Amino acid sequence: MAQSKQQLESKEATPNEIRPFRIAIPEEDLEDLRERLLRTRWPAQLPGGGWR
Repeated sequence: MAQSKQQLESKEATPNEIRPFRIAIPEEDLEDLRERLLRTRWPAQLPGGGWR
């Protein structure tokens, strides 16, 4: 039995529903990110409060 447009819309309109998804990031992009993070020069700790 086919679902009506209203049924499909109501199914999509549940913002609290947990739905699985996949993301595909090329390995070369991940490697580039790892290398750039390794080369990052982080600033000295801020006086008084650290990073809070």
